[in-house]
Amino acid sequence: MKNSMAAFITVPAIAMLAATATVSAQKKIVAYVPNWGDLASFTEIIDYNRLTHINVAFENPIDDTGLLSFNTKVDTLIAKAHANKVQVLVSIGGGAAASNKTMQARYFRLIGESKRSAFVARLAEYVVSHNFDGLDVDIEGPSINKDYGAFIDDLSKAMQAKGKLLTAALSQGYGGDNVPVSVFERFNFVNIMAYDGTGPWDRNRAGQHSSMDLAKGQIEYWLGRGLPKSKAVLGVPFYGYGFGDAFRTRDYPYSEIVAANVGAENLDQVGSTIWYNGISTIKAKTKLAMDQGLAGLMIWSLDTDARDGNSLLAAIYETLHAQDASPASQYPLGPDSLPHEGTPKGKLEGPFLFKSTALANTVRKYWVFVPAQYDAAKPACVLVFQDGQRAINPSGVLRVPTVMENLIARKEMPVAIGIFITPGQRGNEYPDSIGNGNPNNRSAEYDSLGDAYARFLVDELLPEVSKTYNLTKDPDGRAIGGASSGAICAFTVAWERPSAFRKVISMIGSFTDIRGGHAYSDLVRKSDRKPIRIFIQDGTRDNRNPNNPNRDWHLQNIAMVDALTARKYDMKYVFGEGNHSDNHGGALLPAILRWMWR
Repeated sequence: MKNSMAAFITVPAIAMLAATATVSAQKKIVAYVPNWGDLASFTEIIDYNRLTHINVAFENPIDDTGLLSFNTKVDTLIAKAHANKVQVLVSIGGGAAASNKTMQARYFRLIGESKRSAFVARLAEYVVSHNFDGLDVDIEGPSINKDYGAFIDDLSKAMQAKGKLLTAALSQGYGGDNVPVSVFERFNFVNIMAYDGTGPWDRNRAGQHSSMDLAKGQIEYWLGRGLPKSKAVLGVPFYGYGFGDAFRTRDYPYSEIVAANVGAENLDQVGSTIWYNGISTIKAKTKLAMDQGLAGLMIWSLDTDARDGNSLLAAIYETLHAQDASPASQYPLGPDSLPHEGTPKGKLEGPFLFKSTALANTVRKYWVFVPAQYDAAKPACVLVFQDGQRAINPSGVLRVPTVMENLIARKEMPVAIGIFITPGQRGNEYPDSIGNGNPNNRSAEYDSLGDAYARFLVDELLPEVSKTYNLTKDPDGRAIGGASSGAICAFTVAWERPSAFRKVISMIGSFTDIRGGHAYSDLVRKSDRKPIRIFIQDGTRDNRNPNNPNRDWHLQNIAMVDALTARKYDMKYVFGEGNHSDNHGGALLPAILRWMWR
């Protein structure tokens, strides 16, 4: 196994970055941003770090000279996007324009032979004068006529001459057959609109408007017609449609759906009946695009996404970056992660529900692992793991209770009670539909700096567990760990309460600017050393972001290692070759626990 405990890295971390960091080809995340809402406010809350392209939708000709409208509030969006190295295109056309007879006729005249040259020149000048990075052609449905191919051919030449991008949004079922194959070589990439399979225009055909089968069919259609995979971007909807009692003539924004229905983020239909794509389906479509070798994902539309733990954009981003270049077989689980006949078996009790005061209006599940060697007359050590639903999964890669059984039996770690806690779900209920997924308060609890989570754990949950089990109060006998956001959460607890926890396990830690976590490396350097022992695991391909160092997972893990080293913390670290995956950390866990409890 590569990078085992026998090969702890000891060279300065920053010095090795250039030699080890390999940034894979960046997959596109293209988001349409409508320009008819409160664009000024929305511009301020866009998560630019998770996007590669923004398409401003829509601007269209206001007369037969081809003069285009322009929303001056777009200037601020362009400036902010460019500051985050996100490219911004202006999109022309749109579904409303396709169904508008006046606009349709205007486009027919402008792309026709007599006016085409002047219109193309005007479009190119418009893109340059407003500092756009390119033009997205969303001429669709009945607006795609016999002149479309010639128009794209001329437009491509004009955009190339200006150093600008040319893209399109196309749908098989809405004008796709009228698109000539010749245009594929002209576009930099094509956004495949794999949604609107049904809707309020056909209220008697209730059902999913953007199924997995529809996505697969659209991919097959466009690739079959000759669109290269390297130019194919799969479109996903951030909205749904209502039928029956929920029928209305407009769509349901995803943000509205999850706000009104507890647990809706983990479903694809709610009520009677709204059909949409929840987090699991969006992740499945993202993986489909990656498995097919496509160029990335497109979103219609970003303004309808939910925030925090329910975000579909976050689901896309995390799934893209979890496509590990090194498969699980590179870091196989060893014998200490597997059950063995004859090893005394502990008990996993729970799940129990717990409502917090420190983390108001949230409920979570937790489990307690009691090793066979536990003696109620003796205080037991404590091992807390965040994302407990995954840490206890016997089919997962962490399998913490099994590792504890094996090590305790051989006295390679002390007798310890394991406490495995899910993130909080906002409200009074914890839906079973969450399964091993993420409850909706995860980011707020895990990624935030401050003492809120420490107060919940130390002042609320541990006293509750202590009513049943004899837990040590010695902070050197207490360890806390987690992966990703669960890892920065574990560090925050020890940082805020070293009087309660002094051992930290960090796997692929999110010490990044999700909620200010990138500040930790400076805090460590500027603060007095705290009595914390910490193990850090990460992969050299972990969520690399050359456009924004504060959102580069591996770079920030390196910064943490260097800061902890400079302040002479009791720290070890291992950098593998993986991405944002638990595989390597799971394989190392037995050795991590041995080192932690040495």
